[in-house]
Amino acid sequence: MQAADPYVALAGAIDDFVAQCSDLEAVLNRCPDLSADSAAIDWTVADTITHLWHTNDEAALAVKDPAKFAAWAEVARGNTALREEQRRRGRKLGRGVVDEWLRSVTVFESGARQSDPETRVGWYGPPMRLVRLVGARVMEHWAHGMDIVDALGGRLPQTDRLYHVAELGFITRRWSYQVRDLTPPDDDVRVELDPPAGGGRWSFGPELAAERITGSAVDFCLVVTQRRHLLDTTLTTTPGAEEWLRVAQCYAGAPGIGRPPRVSAPGPENCTERRNTT
Repeated sequence: MQAADPYVALAGAIDDFVAQCSDLEAVLNRCPDLSADSAAIDWTVADTITHLWHTNDEAALAVKDPAKFAAWAEVARGNTALREEQRRRGRKLGRGVVDEWLRSVTVFESGARQSDPETRVGWYGPPMRLVRLVGARVMEHWAHGMDIVDALGGRLPQTDRLYHVAELGFITRRWSYQVRDLTPPDDDVRVELDPPAGGGRWSFGPELAAERITGSAVDFCLVVTQRRHLLDTTLTTTPGAEEWLRVAQCYAGAPGIGRPPRVSAPGPENCTERRNTT
């Protein structure tokens, strides 16, 4: 079987990133008050967009100037005061924070399109191929977009761009344990997911693996981004796979605390409770 063209794969991932940002922009255009609370405890909508703005700029720097990013990451990693100052500046901008975020989208898109697809990029977690970093930006924009619509209503389209999130969720299985100083299990897991647009299932992992996860791709993505508790989904799991999903974390940074199960389990677009996030 011929290997996929890395240039084509990267271009497609960048197109998905831009499209995901366009969906989020449409949500923000219907949000009159950016000071409203998101579904993340102590995060407003403006705080969420500020976070995406700065992490897009940091991702662009990681692509363009790895050494400069590495120096920046040493300062920024775990620096609560720095992130709080960024949030304060974002809040002061009013709707101007959306303009800064859109600028950062363009900056990252341009830098990624001009880069070698074989580039490995340093980040706050393990280094990754450029196409994975682009996929991670898709994940961040989708997950934080869900924080906004969960709190304020509205709809964030669920598309096959979620493949990036599902794939990232699968490949960060070991990371989910390591970031908690836990020993990753040796057993393989097979993941079979029904994509939002229908069609054939997305499959990850050995076909004959004893541990298995099946069900909705949207549910799987909500769990690995820690936007839903496993019990509030329709995913079917074996015991070992369930253990993984209870600590699953596909984003870099400190261990997330996840979200507690709800009394009831509404769909992914009509939640009104506020929860912790990254």
